[in-house]
Amino acid sequence: MDILVNKFKVRHNGRTYKKDDVIKGISDDEGKKLAAASNGTLKIIAGTSDGVKKDTQLPDVDPKKTMGTKK
Repeated sequence: MDILVNKFKVRHNGRTYKKDDVIKGISDDEGKKLAAASNGTLKIIAGTSDGVKKDTQLPDVDPKKTMGTKK
């Protein structure tokens, strides 16, 4: 899960995050607790929970097949 810092500074696991920084790799449970206790300072970024993350790598593309044969 990824969390956006909306305002102020946040210290988590020995690192300081400032406004508009993203805290990455937090477990779903921990992220929900942090966001709930932050009074609006932290916001969960949609689509980044552990259950939603999937392989996001794009497939290989053959340029000749996608562009056609016209010259």
